[in-house]
Amino acid sequence: MNSIKSILGAVLSAALLAGCGGLDSPDLNTGQVSGRLTGDFKKGAAFAYAFGAPETKVLVGDDGSYTLSHVPVASNGNVGKAQVVLFDGDTRADIQLADVKPASRTQADDRDSGTLRRARSVVTAARCSGGASAAKTTYSVDGAALKDDAKGDVATLFPLPPGVFKVRAKLSGFHDKVQDVDLNLDADAQIEMELELDEGDDHRGCIANGCTDGRECDDHDGQCYGCTVDAQCAAGQKCDNRVCVATSGPLPACASCTADLNCDAPVTFTGKCVLDSFGAGNVCSHTCGADTDCPSGFACNGGVCAPPAGCSAYFQAFGSVCFQPSQCALADAACFGASGSTAGYCTSRCTSKSDCPESLGYICSSGNLCVKK
Repeated sequence: MNSIKSILGAVLSAALLAGCGGLDSPDLNTGQVSGRLTGDFKKGAAFAYAFGAPETKVLVGDDGSYTLSHVPVASNGNVGKAQVVLFDGDTRADIQLADVKPASRTQADDRDSGTLRRARSVVTAARCSGGASAAKTTYSVDGAALKDDAKGDVATLFPLPPGVFKVRAKLSGFHDKVQDVDLNLDADAQIEMELELDEGDDHRGCIANGCTDGRECDDHDGQCYGCTVDAQCAAGQKCDNRVCVATSGPLPACASCTADLNCDAPVTFTGKCVLDSFGAGNVCSHTCGADTDCPSGFACNGGVCAPPAGCSAYFQAFGSVCFQPSQCALADAACFGASGSTAGYCTSRCTSKSDCPESLGYICSSGNLCVKK
């Protein structure tokens, strides 16, 4: 008898809901919200969705109407407020608060498109540890629906209403990266997302994604280098400590060495075989009096040239994406080609072509910067 009463009670509740703005197939965890965008908006491009539930995204009708289904309600099951994001299809996006009731239909207030605030955008740039390509990186904003899919080493996330958001970057072989961005000010944002190698992934780093700027992938550690075998070097060269060097004569900076006399140096300076404190063993360098006496991207420390983060990071830093020089692990760094929301690439000063990492395709420009050929 009790089970029959329970069934009858459920049927009666559903009937009551359907008769009072309820839904035919009630889900007490969600509700339906309808509304209307008025004024001037771009037909066929304007859309609406409930923030936190981007799957509710729908195009605004030509008459300005929209209906969002399966909008989550407050966790206590009572009347809550949905943050309905309205995008005019062009330059404006904002949040409209609306009631949402369990298994019921509610109506949001009309909103004039002219009162929507300017839509914000976030330009994201991914840089992979180890020099792997970031071209397959995908981005999302927690809780938000975007106009277009965001993918690549650089991508634009648009439109976003004013607020604080979590931007997420995903790339096979790397740990997910989440970064907060504050768009409350009337300005867009540019963020660089450093992706760290997932050591536990068999297809980590460049094994899954390849390398940038002519570097070669080491399928043991998933990182990129100037070379991994002799066949990748030019005639008369060999791969020494993952750097292409001449088979005879003095060795260039970052080549492995056993004594000072192994190492090349400009006139008036002396070759030095020094310990790379970042784990590459003994490598070639030379004496100096200032940074400009050193190869591009090296710093003069204690009278000896050295890359700021070690030889491995030095080769991986050239060409990595940037918005400003401070994001580049090179001495006297420059972010070539960066302008506003346009990303550039990391490089450094030079006085001659021998200063630049020629094996990666860089030459010394008339502006005294190493640039890609």
